[in-house]
Amino acid sequence: MQTDLDMNGYRVLNSNNYIHGYLNTRNGNTFKLNGLDKILIPQKSIIKAIDVYYPNYQSAYPRQKFKINLNANGLIKQEYDLSRPNQYNKLTTRLLVVHPTPFVSVTALSPVPQNVEIMMLLTYIVP
Repeated sequence: MQTDLDMNGYRVLNSNNYIHGYLNTRNGNTFKLNGLDKILIPQKSIIKAIDVYYPNYQSAYPRQKFKINLNANGLIKQEYDLSRPNQYNKLTTRLLVVHPTPFVSVTALSPVPQNVEIMMLLTYIVP
């Protein structure tokens, strides 16, 4: 029997890992990722998908832009735009994390809607 799963000392490779994010725009424009404003993920990770969810029902959801910083000083970044926002949005990507200090942080870009809660789920793999 053969499988693509590599346990490598109990560390599962090539499987999905998740980062949970939350933003309440009353408190600023930086997402809390697993409870922190930035987190460290393994080098050479690949961010595969970004799910964005507005937990409070509204008749119309705001267009939103956000930026993912991939290192501590923000030099490596990627911007995303929810041009047709729904209550639930899924973006697929293949964002490589190759910087020697792979910090990840997510920031909402201007104009930031007032008093809006946004939840985010980043899905990544470690090859």
